[in-house]
Amino acid sequence: MRTELISFIKKNSLIELSYRIPLLIRSLTLYAGVICFYVVAVVFKKNIIFDAGGYELSYFPFVMTGIIFSMYIISVLGTFALRMEEEKKIGTLEMLLMSPLDFVAVCFLFYVASFIIIFVLTLPVLLFALFTVKINFTPSIMLAILVIGLISFLVFASFALIIASFIIIFEKGRGISNFINTTFRILGGIYFPVIIMPKGLQLIHKALPISYGLNAFRDILFKGYNLIDVFPSILVLLCYGFVLWPLGIILVRFSIHRAKLKGTLGRY
Repeated sequence: MRTELISFIKKNSLIELSYRIPLLIRSLTLYAGVICFYVVAVVFKKNIIFDAGGYELSYFPFVMTGIIFSMYIISVLGTFALRMEEEKKIGTLEMLLMSPLDFVAVCFLFYVASFIIIFVLTLPVLLFALFTVKINFTPSIMLAILVIGLISFLVFASFALIIASFIIIFEKGRGISNFINTTFRILGGIYFPVIIMPKGLQLIHKALPISYGLNAFRDILFKGYNLIDVFPSILVLLCYGFVLWPLGIILVRFSIHRAKLKGTLGRY
């Protein structure tokens, strides 16, 4: 079974990476955005902002950490939606539902494959961030980053299940994927500090799971927090996971049942 899982992830990753021109265009678009933020930070380098953690930070480290975190958490969902839509379009989604693997597991494997694709595309951005944002990476900081990243990754996998249920029922997933992507990017504190938002939007920010993952990520990098220090954020993320994962599984089961009753599973 483990060999089959690895083969599944490898196959889907290689298929997506084989489209070199579209991947190149996506990469250049991402790099252009990073360069734009870098230029903005240089122009306004004397300005200091205060994030929700209450510490002073120049704009570029602030936005760069937000971009890095969102690349491996949010952007994966967009790639996942595109890949699932492609599977439905070419008619292989029905075959996947008939495979010995549970479809929830199939969705998670697609999610992992999407992460691998994003990691390959964004590796230059990660290296650029490591070069420009000076961080003292101690073993405790590295461990805390790995734990908060893994928990966030697993929690956001539940959104992949929700997107998959939309694709099965409505045959399109980019709408809900773009909505999640945009909401988290604007209200999650990725591009600008939350304190400049109106009070109502700050309340929405506090209700988003990405807020706790990203704030913990920045606290680890810029405050030197360890796992004990960010444990409250970890606990909140785990609570989100305990709620969102069952919800995602229920929606996937319901969407499959509904599609089977209507006979729309193989239709695009």
